[in-house]
Amino acid sequence: MQPSNARVLAVAGEKRLPLMPNVPTVRNSAVRASLPVTGAASSHPPAPPAIIQKLNAELTIALQTPRVRQVLRDQGLEIIGNSPEEFHDADRQSGADHRADRRQGL
Repeated sequence: MQPSNARVLAVAGEKRLPLMPNVPTVRNSAVRASLPVTGAASSHPPAPPAIIQKLNAELTIALQTPRVRQVLRDQGLEIIGNSPEEFHDADRQSGADHRADRRQGL
C-alpha cells in the first residue's frame, strides 16, 4: 500500500499478509470474525469430470510457476491450488463457520 490518509485496521483473511505484516487479521483485532477471500475457477454444469480434472491440473501447474506465484503474493494472496473436492469441502466448512458466527452475533 502507498502512504495516504487511509489507515488499514485489519485484513480479512485467516493470516496476516506478507505485504502488511503489522496489520492484524479481523479475528486478531477487536472483532471476533474471519472474512476469507476466495478465488476459484468454475464451469457451467454439467461439465464432464475429465474436463474438470484437466482444467484443475493445468491451473495447478500454472499456480506453481514462479511468475504467477510472485504476482499473487504481491497482491497479498495465499496460493492453495487444491482439488475441486477439497475446494467444495472448504467452502462448505466456511459457510458453516459463518453461520455459527452469525448465531453468536458476530
